Amino acid sequence: MRLFKNRVQAAHELAGDLHFLQHEDPLILGIPNGGLQIAAIIAERLNAALDILLIQKLSAPGHTNLVVGAVDEHGRISMIQSAARWHHLTSQEMIGPARLVFGQLQKRRARFRAILPATDVRGRTVVIVDHGVETGATMLAAIASVFSSPAMTVVGVSMNAAVMPVLWLDATIATTDAMRRRETGLNADGEH
Repeated sequence: MRLFKNRVQAAHELAGDLHFLQHEDPLILGIPNGGLQIAAIIAERLNAALDILLIQKLSAPGHTNLVVGAVDEHGRISMIQSAARWHHLTSQEMIGPARLVFGQLQKRRARFRAILPATDVRGRTVVIVDHGVETGATMLAAIASVFSSPAMTVVGVSMNAAVMPVLWLDATIATTDAMRRRETGLNADGEH
């Protein structure tokens, strides 16, 4: 495993791995609190547009360290079904925590969007950047959020996936393809 001196060095390495997207005029979305600094470097290296995507982890009621999903800035909830089942959490039990998180996101969104209007992702190749992936809740919520817009292609990358970016890209593309098939009713072979 390759170690980097700092996030800046890792971001430059990751940007190099993403150079194949440069001809697609990608939109780079940084998830604040770590991902935005990295996204800015990638956007500069790819000569791409930069914006933010607000996502916040969703914890189980009374257990702030137990991440069971995430909420995006539009109020969409993505749950880690296995974690919710393991801890016997129902959708009803998550409504209160999700509303609280969504309220916090709306305040942050108002501050950000007063300065930086949202960039339209429809038909774009979008690269979502976060500083790391632990449970996957934030990244999967981000992918679902952008995919619902609908973007043409969605790629998720993070720093702890930078040593093996192709694996993370493949997993993200597979997730996006599965979402697209679900939305269109197509199977893996592209048939109805």
